[in-house]
Amino acid sequence: MIFALADIAFATACNSHGQTTIGIQANITYLAAAGDGPLEARAREISRGRKLATYEVRVLDSEERQVAAFQATAYSR
Repeated sequence: MIFALADIAFATACNSHGQTTIGIQANITYLAAAGDGPLEARAREISRGRKLATYEVRVLDSEERQVAAFQATAYSR
């Protein structure tokens, strides 16, 4: 579920430029156990070129502790 949440944040961020993109690589590192309560994923664009863009997603618990770090690359068609 944590990977899926991070992947949705990544997909939303990389497709927010009005251009269709496809994820070509993704990696996640689990840093802590997720407690009870909601999780939030925050995506940030690290770099963007003509065809490739790299994103970082932080998954946080309700106390703002980072439970996972996700990094992915998107290819723009």
